[in-house]
Amino acid sequence: AKFSASASTRRICTLGQRDGWYFELNTKVHIDQVINAFASNCQKLERLEIQWDVTTIRFSHKSGKFIDDIRSKCPLLKSLTLADCEYYEMANSNFERAHRYRVVRTFSRYATSITELLSCYRNLLFN
Repeated sequence: AKFSASASTRRICTLGQRDGWYFELNTKVHIDQVINAFASNCQKLERLEIQWDVTTIRFSHKSGKFIDDIRSKCPLLKSLTLADCEYYEMANSNFERAHRYRVVRTFSRYATSITELLSCYRNLLFN
């Protein structure tokens, strides 16, 4: 689905749940398809957090191609947050080779937040 929005609109998406002890997925999620869908349909995406853990995520040997796609088709992407696993290492090295350091993060160290959407966000900043 396509939509129009003002230039100040932020595109943030969080998938899964970090503390998913109360809801366990019985199937694995093929992360390549998720990344491909975002790369193809959400070129203005700024933050994407995928909170599924290592046991839920499934990926293939072609994952590098899909990571290339989201890196090149989503130039506004500031944060791609993933579980600390082999897929994170692959995505991180892909972005580092393109000199886009600090885009890929682990959700054990960083959490996507919507606080920058607050009207008083600039007043909350310091330093």
